[in-house]
Amino acid sequence: MRRLPHHEQGQPPMDVVEDAVQLLRSAPPWIHALHLAGSGTFVLALLWFWSDMTRGVYADRRLAPGALGMAGLYALMKLAHAIHATELRAIVSGMASGPWTAPRMARLLMTQACLQPLGLLLVPLTLFPFLLVPFPWVLAWLQAVSVTGDEAAGSPGACARHALRHAMAWPGQNHGLVGILVLVATAVLLDVAVAVAAAPYLAGVLLGIETDFALGPAAYFNTTFLLALPALAYVVLDPLLKAIYVLRGFQRDARHTGADLLVRLRAARRAAGVGLGVLLLMGASWGSWGSWGSRGS
Repeated sequence: MRRLPHHEQGQPPMDVVEDAVQLLRSAPPWIHALHLAGSGTFVLALLWFWSDMTRGVYADRRLAPGALGMAGLYALMKLAHAIHATELRAIVSGMASGPWTAPRMARLLMTQACLQPLGLLLVPLTLFPFLLVPFPWVLAWLQAVSVTGDEAAGSPGACARHALRHAMAWPGQNHGLVGILVLVATAVLLDVAVAVAAAPYLAGVLLGIETDFALGPAAYFNTTFLLALPALAYVVLDPLLKAIYVLRGFQRDARHTGADLLVRLRAARRAAGVGLGVLLLMGASWGSWGSWGSRGS
């Protein structure tokens, strides 16, 4: 079978993951703080809402306003994720993303609120193979909605079409990335489970704090605790997910715009400027040394 050239199959999945880690390390702290604020607020509210609905005496009275509040927090979380992805793409392209004005954020909120809830329907459908809804394409499309939302200028249709083009690019690379992410997600979930399960034990041993978890293992199997594990793993893993699909989207668009060549050209100019500065400094130092030597002789 003929092997596809690099530009037709994309960068190797492991290289994309490595570049995504480097991208996250180079991002300013406020970007990560924004993502954590959006995800953490929604996850804490979700756990409270779930616990209240499963154990509250008057849960039925609070169901409607609670569900409305969760919908609002979900939209705000997706807005934070989209801003996070937009800023990461700006770092990759070497261009400033511009100020986040209220109209710009409102347009971005509109696209995310219209498209991201579709994931609550599409992701469960991927569990049924006979429906022919592949999970890697659904995941890529949902992530691309966050990445391309700012470019759509408030048009959900334009954002959906652009995200679909991103999701359909390089399917082999996308499936490889999903395979790697499944392994990483499994490891993160296990780490979170061990940390959360050990926390009550350590609190009792070190601080003398007794909790329901110290009474027996049954407390670890309540639904709120079981929901907290994947929710916390999601908070930890989602920044890497965004960085990966930011890079995929940038590389896909660069095939048509040449944006990657512009990034390399700017890097070469900076390197040339630094090199020229070093040469001028060396020349000035050499001239000073020569004049000092002539005076000494």
